[in-house]
Amino acid sequence: MELQTKKQTYNFNKFLASKNIPFMSNRLLVGISAKSLAQLEQDTVQFSQRLPETIDNTALRNLGIKNLRILNTRTVSGGTFERRPIEDLKVLKDAGIETIIDFRTEGSGEMAKKCSSTGLKYLNIPLDDVRERSNARYFIRTKGKATIIKPEFIESLKQYFELMNNSKCYVGCHYGIDRTNMGLLLNYFFNPKYEDIPPKVIHWPDESQKNILNRNIKSIKKIFKAMTPEQKRELGIPEKYEDALREKIARLIEHNYIYGNVE
Repeated sequence: MELQTKKQTYNFNKFLASKNIPFMSNRLLVGISAKSLAQLEQDTVQFSQRLPETIDNTALRNLGIKNLRILNTRTVSGGTFERRPIEDLKVLKDAGIETIIDFRTEGSGEMAKKCSSTGLKYLNIPLDDVRERSNARYFIRTKGKATIIKPEFIESLKQYFELMNNSKCYVGCHYGIDRTNMGLLLNYFFNPKYEDIPPKVIHWPDESQKNILNRNIKSIKKIFKAMTPEQKRELGIPEKYEDALREKIARLIEHNYIYGNVE
């Protein structure tokens, strides 16, 4: 079995090399079944075939963006461009990006001006870091003490999903980690038109990825539970979505074990 795993790893790394994609380490693939490895190869084929179509990812890598994640043909994520020169925003636009979606709680009027001057759209959706444990930004208490989602947050999600569906987006927060994870998961779980690979949840060195993944999932469940039926309809979430939500959570966990090397 060990020899078979090594052979599978070697063959898959040859395949990655043929696609000019960085190698996976042997440690990452240990314990992955042949079926999972075949699925990983299939996903990577589809991913590599689509990448050159819309965004110049080499240009983005050359910018030295913090925690850059190439998510699909239309979306990349990373740290903020707040303190970067406007020339870097022009590189972003020339690379194919059309919209910057900013999840920082402080937002930025200055960032909005920079984007406008370079022809980029800009949307700020303040999100909570899951490590803060409050998520108060999303919820309100009704007179009956029930917790529901703030209407303005639903409106922000509608704008966000519309841009993710119809624009090539750079999404991020200060470091491109905590709030960016949450933003990507909101899109994955609640955007009815999103059908791509689940995002990889990344973490700080002093946190376990498994812990951060679990906290994000807990926040997603809490947000879904607090949505009223009317709010779900506004977002286009199908009725009786609970089973689909559980399936998407399972898929998220599976892909993070395959791609993210969750311990």
